[in-house]
Amino acid sequence: MKKSLAVIVGFSLFISCFMLGCGKSDGRVKVNISASSLSKAQLDDLDAYAEENGFDSAEYNKRKGVVSVVIDEDDYDILLYKVGVAVISNVYGLMNSDSDYPYITNIERNKDFSEMKIDVRKTDYEKDENSRNMIDFVGQSCLVYQGYTDTKLKAQHCTVIVRDKDTKEVLYKETFNQED
Repeated sequence: MKKSLAVIVGFSLFISCFMLGCGKSDGRVKVNISASSLSKAQLDDLDAYAEENGFDSAEYNKRKGVVSVVIDEDDYDILLYKVGVAVISNVYGLMNSDSDYPYITNIERNKDFSEMKIDVRKTDYEKDENSRNMIDFVGQSCLVYQGYTDTKLKAQHCTVIVRDKDTKEVLYKETFNQED
């Protein structure tokens, strides 16, 4: 298995545990994490889970299938920064010379990760039967970042635009949305 595919698979597992919502009050931030992203041992001992991850508290809502964690706002800002750096590193890593997608020549994004423009060598892109994996990876990665923000769940989206590097012709465009 090639290195970038392993990164995609690993990050996809991380995506399965992305945040479902976030809210701020009194210098604290409450974030809802999908309970399916935690192990049984973590769910059984949420105090240890919270302490291990630097959260002030963690509470399991079985009905909604989420674990609500509370974190200090300063720690949250650091966490959000780290998530942004991880997403950027993974997405921009697709341009590495040993990537499964060597036809990617440039990636541009906006500040809130709601749009990613990927410039490609058209003929190589069109020959790649696995280009869909790259597009899904980029779109879902952006949603992971947005999941940590206070963007309302229904407003979370990322439009991935694949363009010819020379002409900027749009070859493919898809908008990924967060599901309830």
